[in-house]
Amino acid sequence: MKITNGVVSSIVPVLHATVICVLVTSIFCTVGVEMFQEKAPENFSTFLLTFHTLFSVITCGEFPETVLPAFQLDGQMIVSHVVFIYSFILIVYIVLLQVVVVVLLDNFFRGVQQMKIDEAQAQATQALAISQVHPLDPNRRSGLRVREHPGSGRTSRMYFQL
Repeated sequence: MKITNGVVSSIVPVLHATVICVLVTSIFCTVGVEMFQEKAPENFSTFLLTFHTLFSVITCGEFPETVLPAFQLDGQMIVSHVVFIYSFILIVYIVLLQVVVVVLLDNFFRGVQQMKIDEAQAQATQALAISQVHPLDPNRRSGLRVREHPGSGRTSRMYFQL
């Protein structure tokens, strides 16, 4: 029950963080289509294909080297490829996905803590209701109290009038 409540309480904040990840990925997709549509049409010809390609990169389904080669055949580095793909990995994979996990854990533990506080308040309210003396309570009207003599281990009954 605690786990379910913790997860349910963290759904909305996690969705907010996920939307931010999708927006940043969409920005990279738009830039990728504009920059690499002619250089790598198999991965960057349309927005959806680019989104699929970048999603494959951050889920480790494809290596960045197979998506956008960092080096030409003569050994020269292609700076635009390296800057684009590794800035995407740095921003989305290393930073933003960790933010989603942090938001999930923070809200999960906050929900569990709130549940503990609610349980403690319910127990305190119940204990307060039990301890209140009501003049019509039949147990209290009898005036019977049981107490233990200190050090003797015996109990005795003491009667009193209300």
